[in-house]
Amino acid sequence: MLANQRWATFEARRKSHVAAYLLWLLLGAVGAHRFYLQMRASGFGMLCLACFAGVTFFFSDLLGTEDTVPIVTSATMLLLGIWVLLDVFRIPGFVRDYNDRLIHWLSGDVATRRRPRRH
Repeated sequence: MLANQRWATFEARRKSHVAAYLLWLLLGAVGAHRFYLQMRASGFGMLCLACFAGVTFFFSDLLGTEDTVPIVTSATMLLLGIWVLLDVFRIPGFVRDYNDRLIHWLSGDVATRRRPRRH
């Protein structure tokens, strides 16, 4: 009975490759796929970069000289674009790592210190 409960818990809390890729495709620039995979620090970093690029793009005339702001905006967007593009190849590993940590946590493996977080 306990094994069935653990399996049901795993099935309810495991992360999906499809959901991660859909979030990457639709909201990848703001780090939604990383938030989904419980990678909050790097998701927040992507969100901050996207906000910074958006603010510098839309308010470039208010932020300073017209020469430096487009360079800063372009550099930020390029950095964010590279990061998002690289994540397309890293998502399978992120999902596998999360699900492995969840299995170890549910099995009571004391060697695994990091517990997967709830939604």
